[in-house]
Amino acid sequence: MEGSRGAAKIMGDGSSCPSSKRSGGRKTIRELEKGSDAIARLGLRLESLYHHIDENELQGLAEAYAAIVKRGDIVFLSGELGSGKTTFIKAVASAFNLDPRAVRSPTFTLINRYEAKEIVLFHLDCYRIDAETLANIGYFDLPTEEAIVFIEWPENVLSAFRKVDWLFLFQIPEDTMTVRDLRVYRHHQTN
Repeated sequence: MEGSRGAAKIMGDGSSCPSSKRSGGRKTIRELEKGSDAIARLGLRLESLYHHIDENELQGLAEAYAAIVKRGDIVFLSGELGSGKTTFIKAVASAFNLDPRAVRSPTFTLINRYEAKEIVLFHLDCYRIDAETLANIGYFDLPTEEAIVFIEWPENVLSAFRKVDWLFLFQIPEDTMTVRDLRVYRHHQTN
């Protein structure tokens, strides 16, 4: 996938990506990928790296990825508070002809459902829950094979998943609050 409107994109192992910042004392997937096999265990490989993208570019990327994700996909979104996770989902919803104003972070509801003509989107916020709670709130009873599932704060529920289709890592560069860096991982089958 090409970089969006001037956003710097790097393909490969992502070694030129800036180091992560800790967020509220919890480990991010970005930190887990250093010294852990969490990313590999989920079958993910770095696909794209975008540097210093603004909100319009982020929306353009989300719309482009909306054309690629499919029913049954599980999409993890990881990053600090305010890094663009919900903004990304709003743009994906818009690409499916949903009103982006209807998309709200499910901080308290934990799971939101958005239904378009051709697809259902589930949006989860796992900031305050763990894998056991995820099961207790009925996640595994949802018809996820017919939907696209977006999970914010997946770090807290990693043990509940054996496979993830996509991982979007959002980071706010230290020198600015107006642009983001984005790493995109995609599941790759191993034979």
